[in-house]
Amino acid sequence: MSVTPKSSLASLALSLNNNLLEIHSIERSSSTKTLTIELQGHRYDIRSVTLSSDNTLLMSTSHNAVKFWNPSTGSCLRTIDCGYGLCGLILPRNKFALVGTKGGTIEIIDIRSGTCIDVVKAHGGFVRLIATIPDGDDFVTGSEGHEVKFWEYQYTQQPNQMYHALKHYTILEIMTEEYRVNKHSKPLMVSHIRTMKMNDDVQVVAVSPDAKYIAVVLLYCTVKVFFMDSFKFFLSLYCHKLPVLCMDISSDGDLLVTEPAYKNLKIWFLDFCDCHKSILAHADSAGKYRLIKYWDADKFKLLLTLEGHHAEVWCLSISSHEKEKRLEQMFKSDLDNAFENRYAPKEELLEEGAVALAGEKTQETIFTTDSIIDALDIVEDELKHITGHAV
Repeated sequence: MSVTPKSSLASLALSLNNNLLEIHSIERSSSTKTLTIELQGHRYDIRSVTLSSDNTLLMSTSHNAVKFWNPSTGSCLRTIDCGYGLCGLILPRNKFALVGTKGGTIEIIDIRSGTCIDVVKAHGGFVRLIATIPDGDDFVTGSEGHEVKFWEYQYTQQPNQMYHALKHYTILEIMTEEYRVNKHSKPLMVSHIRTMKMNDDVQVVAVSPDAKYIAVVLLYCTVKVFFMDSFKFFLSLYCHKLPVLCMDISSDGDLLVTEPAYKNLKIWFLDFCDCHKSILAHADSAGKYRLIKYWDADKFKLLLTLEGHHAEVWCLSISSHEKEKRLEQMFKSDLDNAFENRYAPKEELLEEGAVALAGEKTQETIFTTDSIIDALDIVEDELKHITGHAV
């Protein structure tokens, strides 16, 4: 449906390639833009998504902006201008974030003020990834410059901490010290510690949960594992015919998973780096056919297929929320009890329209139940908002 003003010959609606919808009024000698509809999303392709440690904040990076979202409601909280972000990391406390850019820099974002407070020159090429090191204030970056760099971050002294330390000083001395600190320091400092040289472009880096190993994916189909403390070479992972696009290490540190640029998913034992299983996981290259698949890495079974994307899937972030743990336990329980339930006495089928107890628990019923619970939670929150506005 279109509405054309009486003074215009026609109205023209344009859908642009940056997620904008514009409506123009066409006149005899000119045209006028009368309406613009913008979505909350990015104007260009999203290159990375990152969840905070408590799963309450989601960061996405794109061509010229970084956005922060509420994962529960899907609402955009902040949009901050930055460089071409290829990767990101939300630091603990959810006050600051790091963005690795195409220009080889690390941009430090203050989430509360919505500003970029510092830009650190990190690499000579693209910063492909930022990976955190468990149980510490360190992180790792990798780039096309054949380097893996290790960094540490430090929070500078807060004003209330400074006043407590200087409580016996005079007011003039406190004001002088405050001016000196504010002039020469920043709320978050990032320092380079050491560098590990590689013989090829770095694509992906993963650190084991105990920080014992660091695995590095190189451009030409090679995955190398090193000892974290000494950078001593440990083992290489072979059998990849095409470059590896993504890699991760399990939470217990036993398994390493690689996803090459073809249809297979490879699961490795990290202790000896032998290929435990190769699964034909996709009908096309990973992410190209707009599907996300959820696999059981112990029994090599497909548990869930997520649909809904309209284009290629570029990135993925996993939540550690209790809901995912509960679903995983349910899946394992159902798979373990499948043999026992096979010989259980079957109940008689009821007539159409009759009411009875719920039947056997399946993946579909589990996710349907969670969807109903989520819907009830949303209704409850909306009722509270309505009641608050009425008062």
